[in-house]
Amino acid sequence: MGIRALPVCRVLLRLKGGGGAPEGPYPISGKFSIRVAGDVDAQTRADMLDLFGDPRLTFLGHLPRPDLAREYARADALVFPSLAEGNARVVAEAMGAGCAVITTPNSADVEDGVHGRVVPPGDADAVAQALDWASEHLTELRAMGSANREYVTSVLTQRAYGRNLVAVYDEILASDRQAMGRLTPARDAGAHGSRSAAS
Repeated sequence: MGIRALPVCRVLLRLKGGGGAPEGPYPISGKFSIRVAGDVDAQTRADMLDLFGDPRLTFLGHLPRPDLAREYARADALVFPSLAEGNARVVAEAMGAGCAVITTPNSADVEDGVHGRVVPPGDADAVAQALDWASEHLTELRAMGSANREYVTSVLTQRAYGRNLVAVYDEILASDRQAMGRLTPARDAGAHGSRSAAS
């Protein structure tokens, strides 16, 4: 059995042709099934008939959150090659469900070879190569997914976020106290000098 990947369709389709129709066949050769979550407009479907005809792809349309969670649970990897996303919630959700991720550095704070594969934004060939790699290294990919689940449930929690935030504030306050400590003698010396001059 091959890899089961869950991409976010708008991003994947955009990368295929840079916003237009793809040139040539879909460039992925690995053994896997891809279930695409998200809406696809009629013009995109018309422009990408070859892609939509690929039997390895199933287009699910828009999914409510409970259904999306079930798709995470059945997938080996989330494919989310966003051009510009910041820190995408969808990546953390998929990692928490035990998925490896194929994404860009613009999508989430993930490490290539640790959480999955990180590809350059806008590089369709790199996405295809990452999927091919995943299909050939399924045991390693699933180990990444298991490690991702452990990472999210132990590190990316509200409690851990609160602890980290408090630690940052503590560091800032300690730095301010040190800076104020260095300034205080200078102010005292200036005040003493003023009193001496007055006398």
